[in-house]
Amino acid sequence: LLTQRMPCECVRRLDIMKRGGRMAWWLLATLLVCGPLCGTGFLEETGEHDFLFSAESEPIVVPLDITIMLLGFSGDGAFQYDDLEPDDLKFTLQESLSGCQPSSVESGKRFNIRYHLTYEIVEVDSVHLRLLEASLSRAMTRVDPQTLPPRDRKQQHYEVEVMEIEKHLDDIYISHFSDEGDSVQRQAPYSIIIINPEKRNMIPDTKKIPIPVEDWNEPDYVYYYRYRDGSPTQAWVSGRRYVVVDLSAGPCQYGNANAGEGTVSANTFPRLMSLMVPPKIEPKIQKESRGEGDDEGEDEDEDDVDNVLDHQAMIRNVEFRAQLSTIIMSAVRHLFAPDVRYDTVDFTEKLIVPIVVLKNHDFFNPLDQAHDFSIDLEQVETEVKRMLLPSQEVVFVTGAHSLLEHRHIAMAVAKAMRSDTVHEATEKGTYAAKTKPYLDSAILLEELRTSADVLAGGLIAAGSGLPFQGGYDDPQTRRSTQQSHGSRVLPVYVFSLLGYEDDLLLDQRSLMAVNKDSVIVLQTDAPKVPIPFSSLGRTVFLEPRSPTRDIIAGIATALGALVAPYEEYSTLQERVVEDYIWANGHHPFGPFSNCTSISTIFLDALIRNSILSRMNSAIAAVREAVDDLEVFAQEFIYNPLGVDEEEEGVVRTSWVNVFYHTSHASPLARNVLMRLHNDVSSLENQFLQAADMVYDFELEQANILSSSVLVTARAFLDYVRQELHKARTDMHCCSMRHEVRSSFLNFVVGGGMIAVAAGFFVIAVKLLESPRRPTGRRRQ
Repeated sequence: LLTQRMPCECVRRLDIMKRGGRMAWWLLATLLVCGPLCGTGFLEETGEHDFLFSAESEPIVVPLDITIMLLGFSGDGAFQYDDLEPDDLKFTLQESLSGCQPSSVESGKRFNIRYHLTYEIVEVDSVHLRLLEASLSRAMTRVDPQTLPPRDRKQQHYEVEVMEIEKHLDDIYISHFSDEGDSVQRQAPYSIIIINPEKRNMIPDTKKIPIPVEDWNEPDYVYYYRYRDGSPTQAWVSGRRYVVVDLSAGPCQYGNANAGEGTVSANTFPRLMSLMVPPKIEPKIQKESRGEGDDEGEDEDEDDVDNVLDHQAMIRNVEFRAQLSTIIMSAVRHLFAPDVRYDTVDFTEKLIVPIVVLKNHDFFNPLDQAHDFSIDLEQVETEVKRMLLPSQEVVFVTGAHSLLEHRHIAMAVAKAMRSDTVHEATEKGTYAAKTKPYLDSAILLEELRTSADVLAGGLIAAGSGLPFQGGYDDPQTRRSTQQSHGSRVLPVYVFSLLGYEDDLLLDQRSLMAVNKDSVIVLQTDAPKVPIPFSSLGRTVFLEPRSPTRDIIAGIATALGALVAPYEEYSTLQERVVEDYIWANGHHPFGPFSNCTSISTIFLDALIRNSILSRMNSAIAAVREAVDDLEVFAQEFIYNPLGVDEEEEGVVRTSWVNVFYHTSHASPLARNVLMRLHNDVSSLENQFLQAADMVYDFELEQANILSSSVLVTARAFLDYVRQELHKARTDMHCCSMRHEVRSSFLNFVVGGGMIAVAAGFFVIAVKLLESPRRPTGRRRQ
């Protein structure tokens, strides 16, 4: 308590003199007297939540609960495994990832928000496992062996469409959190359902096989999942707030064919088969460890073997728990607490989405319905309305234009056209060089930003009944289309191009590109286009005839600053890294998914990104104001002579906070000082309130509060700058003089310090002059 109240200079000196024995009490008494006269540094005297006053820039803490639901790990699943202790798994997770701080992909900076993670491990009842196994058995469909790679044709392969079993998984998820049906959707935390079904109970078209205790061999068949005809997988994102991992399925291999980063291999998910089968002990080792015919040696050898097996089983179990924890942490970082693509997320009460089709042909119009090249406008409208923030409305306008009639757009396409030489495998097993054209999305987006706004502006005028004037060279036109009458305009440009190479893509790997201002989607007449991704040893193809999924993914990315579930910004490598574990499921992102709808997980992230970006901007504004106050304090209060007094380990709080709690004279008026302190305290309380709302999934209320906080924070910054400018102006004509005040207390303290110093000197002299005590042996 004493050191918390003393200035930092005194505390430092006290720490140095702690070894002084009994003399330390003399010094302590002196420090109590001279404390008020020490330097200008103060220890932090903050309240419970005065993090905005701290110079350490501590982030706001947002609690986040993660529930891990284990199904088939109580001796009722594959291999009758029951060695996964929930407490051990929870401890591993809490020690490995107790919190995470999202980053902005745009700037690479971390947000001033940190998620505090709390894990709950739940063991689900065996009844749900038996029902799920029955559903899986009925849903399995035999895969034609001719469609498989030659190395996989020895085993029977089955596919399971997730939509046929998702109802049972929804029941498991809902039954744990609520008995009120779909009302759980609003308050249930994020969950990871890890299932370990017994493959012997799911063999299609056969009877169940009893499980001998000593037989640990798996049935000789493989099954995996497809989510709405997406790529084969054993992990996927559901439509609700949970994801699923099946340890008995697969193994499935998919990822980038040209690089190993993010690829899901046979070793990505833990396999219980390698955990349960004990390694063989060589008989040679057993014989060498005992003598022939020695019964006692045999008993000891058996004990040694048992000890070795137990030790190895413990090691394998720890490795299994570590692998499982890695999968869980990947879900947390990519899905439940992901990064944010942009620093700020624009919010307006009205969103205008012009869908502009630019085509170089007259064979079809993608805006017309009921043909192979149609854009499903109804599905796009339905999904975008789900993405809207509270109190936000959307207006769709559509239009088709001939690319030949807009020379600036045609020039932009020509300028963005690139080609690259790649080596592709042939049927003979050799590689052949091939030149492949592609569109550079960065160039195309930049050209569209400066020259194509007139198209969106014309559609806005036609759709809203507002007059539209201007041309390509009119700067006012370009500004008005980006912010039209207080509304945000998010144009979607669909390039329907024929006559190019069949494998034309954006950036050689995609059909969609996006920035915060616009979305571009490529459509061609090719039925399928190969991309540099593989799944189960086969090349992955895109379908450029149907642009609906890419339009929805692009709008979600631009509107909510979403990061794809296989992307994460690495602050260590300072770039975006990929991990395709969660590339399948209920979302339209990436090459492996085939869904045109968006999971609740991403809808939460969309509105949460808007809340967090505003809170981050508000915190930055308040801390900028506090920094301005500190610069003023360094000039007139802490260090008027300009001497560098920064010292390691000394934590300062804002002088506003210090002067508010003391009676020191301030260069600002007392009422101004009180207002500054109260405004910061009020903002801190609002930040904490918004964090609690995010934790409780009260996202609509948190969105409204974050908007209010941002306005208040910016107004506070303006007020601080005005008051500091006024204070500097008032003090400009003044001259400053710094002196030590003389008082009776100063004489008393000075005399006391001299007396203490004299006492130290006398004691030191006596110790030096005292004769040494002999240490040798006395003669007898």
